[in-house]
Amino acid sequence: MQLVEGPQRLSNGILKVSAASEVLHDLRPLVSNVESKRNDLTVERYRIEGRVTTPRVAFENQHLVAIIWSGNVKEIGSAFRSITTPNAISIFPVELSLQKQLTSGAEFTNLSLKPTFLCQVADETDLGNQFELLPQWGIRDEQIENIAYAAECEIRSDFSSGKLYMESLATALAARVLARYSSRQIALREYRGGMSRYQLRRTQDFMKAKLGEDLSLADLAANVRMSPYYFCRLFRQSTGLSPHQFLLKERIERAQQLLKEHQLTLVEIADNLGFSDQSHFARVFHKLVGTSPKRYSRNH
Repeated sequence: MQLVEGPQRLSNGILKVSAASEVLHDLRPLVSNVESKRNDLTVERYRIEGRVTTPRVAFENQHLVAIIWSGNVKEIGSAFRSITTPNAISIFPVELSLQKQLTSGAEFTNLSLKPTFLCQVADETDLGNQFELLPQWGIRDEQIENIAYAAECEIRSDFSSGKLYMESLATALAARVLARYSSRQIALREYRGGMSRYQLRRTQDFMKAKLGEDLSLADLAANVRMSPYYFCRLFRQSTGLSPHQFLLKERIERAQQLLKEHQLTLVEIADNLGFSDQSHFARVFHKLVGTSPKRYSRNH
């Protein structure tokens, strides 16, 4: 494969890029949300059939978490490290450049976090700006793998779950990276019993009143004057569900009521309750209720 002309080359010979496609010729990502406005977490998945040599690169304004699902990756620089085990994860902080690499028959996902977003989560966890990410090479972390899988599924579905879900994944990844791979350990504040009754009731009322809207994590947290990170933790502690799971449950319960009234079509119900389309509504309904909306309507 040929290298693409275009990325800016710095004085030390390192290419400054914003995505892996900039140094790979005619290789389109299998999954990507680079063009999306929801880019606190950028996700790109690639498959390389043959052998590709990439130059030294620095990813512009992003911390990179790279997962090699399969294949072989070998550094050609001074370190001469290689990865042959599946699901190997490497972490490259924004200041760190990647060495020249030889990649063979590999499938990999790049997860990128904006430094400003990571600092925001760090501030919410009392780290402030007194931390730095520690580079990692070829480690295993099932929690990061699960976040990557979930994010890819959401992108493939054209963000059918709404921005609340993707923002929650971005927050989870940032918290995981800070907790395990930063120079300082997070000293999490303890809250016994989760949210207060007032905070929980206010949150639930807010969500129920806006079931058809594309709610954001920031909206929910601001409603109870809480940071998004701690809002997620305390809400799950109080309800046993993530904010996204609770929102889906409430939407489906409302859908059951509407189906019993037999006044709206399935398309209208899906649209009124914030589902991306009727198919998405039907999938979520079947998963939570155990039957299709059409059959549920006939039986009630």
